[in-house]
Amino acid sequence: MDAELSSIFLKIGLATMPRSTAKFIAYDLRPAKQTERRLLLDYLESLKETGVEISSSRYIGMGGAKFYDFAMVHRFLGISDLVSCEWNETMARRGNYNRPFALIDVQNRRVGRYIDDHLHEKLAVTWLDYDTGLNDDIIEDIVKIGSKAVINSSFFVTVCSDLPDRLRDMSGQERQEDISEIFGAFSDDVAHGDLEEANFSMAVSKILTKAFQNSFAGRTDGLWLPIFRVDYRDSSRMLTYGGTFANAEVAKKLKKIVKRRLPFLLRDEEFYSIRNYNLTERERHLFEFSATARRNCKEANKLRDLGFTEADFKAYEDLVRFLPRYVETYF
Repeated sequence: MDAELSSIFLKIGLATMPRSTAKFIAYDLRPAKQTERRLLLDYLESLKETGVEISSSRYIGMGGAKFYDFAMVHRFLGISDLVSCEWNETMARRGNYNRPFALIDVQNRRVGRYIDDHLHEKLAVTWLDYDTGLNDDIIEDIVKIGSKAVINSSFFVTVCSDLPDRLRDMSGQERQEDISEIFGAFSDDVAHGDLEEANFSMAVSKILTKAFQNSFAGRTDGLWLPIFRVDYRDSSRMLTYGGTFANAEVAKKLKKIVKRRLPFLLRDEEFYSIRNYNLTERERHLFEFSATARRNCKEANKLRDLGFTEADFKAYEDLVRFLPRYVETYF
């Protein structure tokens, strides 16, 4: 195991022998994650609508062994320059074997090192889709982005936002000191209340916000627009923070287009939470019909009889274009 990684994982209280979660998580069976992927794709379609040539960009991600996000950006956005970084040598071999397109360049290296060497080369869409909690190594990757990003490139970071086990038995003051030691000035806005288990995602979001602000602070040729802020839970609670470093013209157009296509992403300063639905096919039919009809239609009234609330209706209206459908088949 890489000594640098060992030191990091010991410091942040995660498993001392990190594993690539692509080995044991069925990423194809996580409805909230798949909803997030579709939302992100629609956000990038919005950026394309501004005139940015998304198809000519490089997609940088961590495809594991299944490459769902890679398949989506290639098929729907026409991106053909695809780079997947995998630090684990075994998973890199598996990734190279399982890549769905020969176009995907699987690199056995940490994504931060790839950013260092190549981000400056061309327009990019970069999704740092981590499966761990936030740590100083991830912050270092974010800070590298700003000075190297080509204008109108997009960046997204996903991390687990559950309270780390190492903090559970600490007092509030001890938690504050621990976070401050790891993240330094990036944690200045984190309050004691943010470090409670129920609020820890707020601490994570504040640190990510500071890191991105710091990353682009030296740039005067564009504006960092953190429009894509989403959290979700399939098993662990995950948080994705991202957006586009845009010039003035693209920034103005993008805000208008996102307001039309994805208005719920702009409702307030908080993260948009993807609601989990556990529906039968008959209930889903009622939701899909009522989400595109009047609220007092008979389908909506039937859902009310079944115990669903106005909040359920509103969230389904937001997500009706993005929720995946899974089927079981027998041979």
